[in-house]
Amino acid sequence: MIDNPEEQLQRVVNRLRKVVEDYSAQRQFESAAFWGDKLLSLNRNSSDDLLLVAKCFMSNGDYNRTRILLENSPMYHTDPQFKYLVALCHFNLKDYQTAANVLEILEEILDVEQQQQPGTSFKTPFTPKTTNMEFSNPLRASICLLRGKVAEVLGSLQQAMKFYEEALRFDVFCAEAYEKLIKKHMYTPEEEQRLVERMIIEKQCDTDTASVVRCLYEQEVHQYMKPIVVNLPTYTIGLLNDNADYCINIAEKFYYNYKFRESFDLCKKVLTHNPFHQHGLFIYIALLYEMKDKTELFSLGHRLARQCPENPISWLAVGCYYLVTKKPEPTRRYLAKATSLCRSFGPAWLALGHSYGLESEHDHAISAYFTAADVMRGCHLPILYVGLEYSLTNNLRLAERLYSESLKFYPDDPAVLHELGVINYLNREYNHASHFFQRALAKVEAIDQVDLLPYWEPLFNNMGHACRKLKKYEEAIAHFKKCLGLTPRNPQTLIAIGFVHALQGNYGQAIEYLHQGLWLSPASSFAQTLLNKCFNMTQSKTYVEQLPEPPNDLNEYLSSRQNSTITQADIIPVTLPSSVLEESDQGGTSMITT
Repeated sequence: MIDNPEEQLQRVVNRLRKVVEDYSAQRQFESAAFWGDKLLSLNRNSSDDLLLVAKCFMSNGDYNRTRILLENSPMYHTDPQFKYLVALCHFNLKDYQTAANVLEILEEILDVEQQQQPGTSFKTPFTPKTTNMEFSNPLRASICLLRGKVAEVLGSLQQAMKFYEEALRFDVFCAEAYEKLIKKHMYTPEEEQRLVERMIIEKQCDTDTASVVRCLYEQEVHQYMKPIVVNLPTYTIGLLNDNADYCINIAEKFYYNYKFRESFDLCKKVLTHNPFHQHGLFIYIALLYEMKDKTELFSLGHRLARQCPENPISWLAVGCYYLVTKKPEPTRRYLAKATSLCRSFGPAWLALGHSYGLESEHDHAISAYFTAADVMRGCHLPILYVGLEYSLTNNLRLAERLYSESLKFYPDDPAVLHELGVINYLNREYNHASHFFQRALAKVEAIDQVDLLPYWEPLFNNMGHACRKLKKYEEAIAHFKKCLGLTPRNPQTLIAIGFVHALQGNYGQAIEYLHQGLWLSPASSFAQTLLNKCFNMTQSKTYVEQLPEPPNDLNEYLSSRQNSTITQADIIPVTLPSSVLEESDQGGTSMITT
C-alpha cells in the first residue's frame, strides 16, 4: 500500500521539528537553523514553526535574518508576538528609534484589541502554567520591558521608569523590570517600598507562591542604617540560604549598614561558586575599594576585561584599580569605556567624578556627579558629592543645601550628618556642628560591629575639635583618644591632644604629646611653636592665656587633604564616604573625598 503523500510530508515535518527542538536545547543553533530553514519550506503556514525557527536565528545572533523572516510573514500584521520579536531584533541591532516606533504601533494595536475584547490576554510560549491569566499578561509585560529599555538607552529615564512599572503591573514575575528599578537606584527606598506594596502579587499567583515572591522582592529594597530582617516563609529559609541572589542581597544590606566584613565574606562565598554574578561583582568591587586592596582589584579587573570586555562592570573594576593607585588619566580612560557601553551606569559616573576630584577639577567633577544623579535619582550619593565639591570651592551655603537634600533621602546616614557638622564647623557654628556630630556618633555606635573602624576616625576627630571650640576639654581629649585607637601614631591627633592639655594649663602632659607628634611629624611649625611656649610656661610656673593659634590655611597641624575616593555602587553601589579630607581651624575633617 502506497502512503499518502500528505502523511509522508507530515512525518518529515514532525521529524524535522523534533530535530530543531533537540538541537536548540543542545545550543547547537547552526544545525537547528539549517533544519529549521528546511522545515519552513515544507510547512509554510505554521506560525508555531516560524516562531521556533525565528528563536533559533535570534539565539544564533542572526537578528537581521530573523527580522526579515518575521516581516515577510503574513502573521506579522496579525500576531503581536511577531511585531514584538521584530522590535527585539531592532533593539539588539542598536536601531533603537525603529524599535521604539514598532513597539509604539504594537501597543496601540493591543490597546484597541483589549478595548474591543475586555479581559483578553495574549498567551506566549513563555507564559507560566500556574499564572492566573485573568490578571497576568506576560506578552504585554515583555513589550513594556523592552519599551523601558529602549527609553533608557535613548536617555528618557522617566519614561523608562513608567514602562518598567507597567511591566510589573502586567506580570509580577517580570523580575528584570523590577531589578532595573531597584538595582539602578531609579527610586528612593520609600518609593521602592511603595512599589512592592502596589504590586498585585496575590492576584497573579497562589497564596504560597505570593508570599515567597513578595518576600523576595522586599528583600531587594534598599535599607540604610536599619536592622537586617529576613521575612521569608519558614519552609524556604533553609533552601534559599545558599541562593546566590539571596546572599548578595543580604551582602548589599550589610554594605549599606557599614558592616563591610560581613558583606565581604558573603560576596566571597558567592563569587567562589559563581565568579561572574553581576551584582555580586559590583558589591565586591566596592568593598575592595573600601579596603584599598590594589592587588585583588588588579587581578579582578584583568580577568574581567579579558573574559567580559562587553560588560561595563569589567571596566569599572579596572578604573577603580587606577583610582586606588591615584592615577586619574587611566582611570578616566577606562571608566569612559564603561559609560560608552552603558550610559546609565551610575557607579562609573560617580567614579569618574572622583577621578576629576583627584586633580581638584571641580567643574568636571560636578558635571560627572550630576550625570550620576540623573541616572540614579533614588540615590543620595551624587548629590552628596556635588555638595562636597561646592564646599571645596568655599560655596558653603550651597553645599549645606545639597547636604540637607541628601539627608532627606536617608535621614539616618551618619556620613551625611557628619558633612553637615563639618559645614557648621566651617561657619563657626560650633554648637550646631556638635549636634550633627553627636547624631552621627549615635548612629555609628548603634551598629553592632563596625568594620574598618579607621573609616570613622574623621568623625571622632571633628567631634574632638568641636568640643575644644566649646571649651569642653575633657570631652575633646576623650574623642581624640578614640581617634588614636582607630589610627594609632597619627601626629595630628597627638598634637591636638597636646594643644588641649596646653589650653587646660597641663603643660607637662602637653609637652609629652607634642614631643610624640613632632617625632612623627617634625616639620610641624605649629607644634614646635606650641612646644616652646609650654617649655616657657613650665619654667615660669605661670599660666598663659594666649597660646599660639593654629594657622588658618591648610597646614601640618591639621589633617591634609587625601584625594582617596570610593565607588558604589551600583557600585556600586554604592559608594560610601571614606577617609580624611582637610581641616583648618575654621573647618572640620570631611569623611567624603573626591
